[in-house]
Amino acid sequence: MSEESRQYRRWRERQSGAIHGPTSATPPSGEKLSAREWQIKFGIPATFVAVGMALIAMGPAFFKWGAILAYVSAGWLLFDWWYYYRRLSLLLRLIGMSGTVVIGAAISLVVFHWAPLSVSFLRITEHYADGVEIAGIKWSPKYSGFRIILRNDSDYAYSNIEFLIRSDVMIANIGFIAKFESCAAKPTLGPIEISGASIAPDGKNAVPLDLPMADMYKIVCDRLLPHDPVEIVVATRRNIIDGGFDEASSVAIRGSFEAFFKTRPLEKTECLIQGCKPIMIP
Repeated sequence: MSEESRQYRRWRERQSGAIHGPTSATPPSGEKLSAREWQIKFGIPATFVAVGMALIAMGPAFFKWGAILAYVSAGWLLFDWWYYYRRLSLLLRLIGMSGTVVIGAAISLVVFHWAPLSVSFLRITEHYADGVEIAGIKWSPKYSGFRIILRNDSDYAYSNIEFLIRSDVMIANIGFIAKFESCAAKPTLGPIEISGASIAPDGKNAVPLDLPMADMYKIVCDRLLPHDPVEIVVATRRNIIDGGFDEASSVAIRGSFEAFFKTRPLEKTECLIQGCKPIMIP
């Protein structure tokens, strides 16, 4: 047996733990690295972790697959430090494993980051004069209504806020009061939007056009800035066909918004008048 082959055999035995003693981190010169050893040498698991984080940062469309790739690759890297790097000193292995755990914690911080969005419903109890403007709506004595307050309670902006709103009376008009956000509303029949009606911002208030009445509207806002509330004023009228309360007794909203790279649900149902029957969005 040649000296080179004997040297290589002893190196292999040290890697498997059969022979104890000092050894180099690389095989003897002249011998080829295995595919697994090449993967370790060039840091393939760490590269996949970085790719997964990049996919997460690309937004909701790639968030799920990016999170899966990042977690699997971090586990792969942790296994490498525990098993394939066992020829290194214990201190170096502990440092490497600790660094991998920190990477996993950073991934979890992004994936499970809390995105608080508070939603409040308030009845309009004031009796406004005929023709007075409330959030761009010319008020009518026939109107009653309520307010919806959306508030971003985080330190980061949310985007693409989109939801349906439904009440147990007819919605006659919708207006917005916002400092910087741009919002719009359209009457809708579930998946079908009624065209020809929109609300455009004028810098402070969003002024509604004459919109057809419906019991459900779709509302879209481009963003919610940190700690900056958006007030949605909903003017309602009694549903003559169905009877019931003269003003909205039950309100429901359902939709989503984007925060910290992923889409999050937005849903709430509330009674405005005691004894109401909760309304649902089909």
